Amino acid sequence: MSWPEPPPVCRVCGEPADDGNSAICNWCGLRFHLALRQDQPGKDCGRVWVNDAYGALEYGCDPCLHGEPPPGEDEPSLGSQH
Repeated sequence: MSWPEPPPVCRVCGEPADDGNSAICNWCGLRFHLALRQDQPGKDCGRVWVNDAYGALEYGCDPCLHGEPPPGEDEPSLGSQH
């Protein structure tokens, strides 16, 4: 018997964040809350903007936008000697 996957959580606040109320950060690759529609209430734990050079949307969570490293990035990788 397989168990259902837990819902994804927001990198910033740790609350559940599904496809309808979140985005994936272009820097760390983790999910964060983002109000995808302006006509509906929603929580924002990051930003979205248009990249002028590529004409594409870019998504950034608040920690990445403030220069914080992704979780675990400051830890040594597995197999590295201490």
